[in-house]
Amino acid sequence: MYMKQLLICLGLLAGSNLSSQAQSFVPPNLDFELGTTANWNFYKGTVSTGFIYSLSSTSATIGLHTLTSGSGVDYYGGFPEVGTGSYSLKLAHDTANYNADAATYNIALPSTSTYRLIYQYAAVLEDPSHMSTHQPVFRVQAIDSAVGTVFFDSIIYDPTPGFIHSTVAPNPWYKAWTNVSVDLSAYAGKTVTMKFSAAACSDGGHFGYAYIDVDALFENSTMLPLHAPSVTLTAPSGYSAYKWTDALTFTSSYGTTASVTLPAPLAKKKYALILTPAAGHGTVDTLYKTVDITPTLGSGTMNVNTGFNVYPNPTSGTMNIQWTNQQTGTATVRVTDVAGRVVMQSVMKLEAASGQQQIDLGKVANGIYSVSVKSDNINYTSKITVQK
Repeated sequence: MYMKQLLICLGLLAGSNLSSQAQSFVPPNLDFELGTTANWNFYKGTVSTGFIYSLSSTSATIGLHTLTSGSGVDYYGGFPEVGTGSYSLKLAHDTANYNADAATYNIALPSTSTYRLIYQYAAVLEDPSHMSTHQPVFRVQAIDSAVGTVFFDSIIYDPTPGFIHSTVAPNPWYKAWTNVSVDLSAYAGKTVTMKFSAAACSDGGHFGYAYIDVDALFENSTMLPLHAPSVTLTAPSGYSAYKWTDALTFTSSYGTTASVTLPAPLAKKKYALILTPAAGHGTVDTLYKTVDITPTLGSGTMNVNTGFNVYPNPTSGTMNIQWTNQQTGTATVRVTDVAGRVVMQSVMKLEAASGQQQIDLGKVANGIYSVSVKSDNINYTSKITVQK
């Protein structure tokens, strides 16, 4: 069992102190490590042919959406019921009754970085030798929440390669915990819905269920503060071997541990991370990490936390963003709560080098929020208190 690590950001080290530029993006309870099903959404229903489910929203239901913990093992496969950390989620059960069950999580991705999501699954699926679209199935989808477009769709049914025939009963096949990565780099600033589904066969006579554990979000790029002497790169947990190398020729070796600290690059540099899973836990995967250097304020390429002012603070519902000496164009304004959830987002037009725009926070609850203004030329963040 591996200790679960959230790898949302790299630790950027400036001297002996963590850089103020290193900001964590941690979707709350994405990994179930609160010991609850908070922030997840659940569905139950029935399955028909063609992997088509009729699902309705429900609260987490024991037997359909079961939080697992402890050292228990699966009855049919003998693998642990927990993937990494202390908790995982079991979807569906071993009773064949046309059931289909699902769990979703909505991830509001920051616009300032790109990410790759890493999840683990283990599955037990009967193989009744039906045609493929009638088989018990485990399915994972990544969906652009704004438009409903599915950009990642994994459909697994027996006898999918990698599954092992259970010795407990004649029809079940199982696959122990396997790591899978989903590239989210094209969805910075958007909300992505991760959907996990498990269903029995469409003829009603054979079962399918699965365990899931969303282990990490791996940041694909980061901005190193000017004059930082080093950078620490941290890999996802749960792999048997790690290799950090250059992304161009794969000939330079920077380390073979989950975390490595390197001298800060003098210019933008791309690293490759080659991950070898534990035996039977999927295939070798390669992730990429780009480290860049924050430009000087006089370079004209980016205004970092300068030339902006947010007022009044505290506010009773109206926020003004004032700017001076900026390039004209557009920027994205985003207000996020302490858990990283986006509560307001809008486009700000900078039609002159100096000006201001009023933002309505009337529907935002009392609390402390982070305000960001981002564009190709702007990287401003601040805090504001809403007090009505």
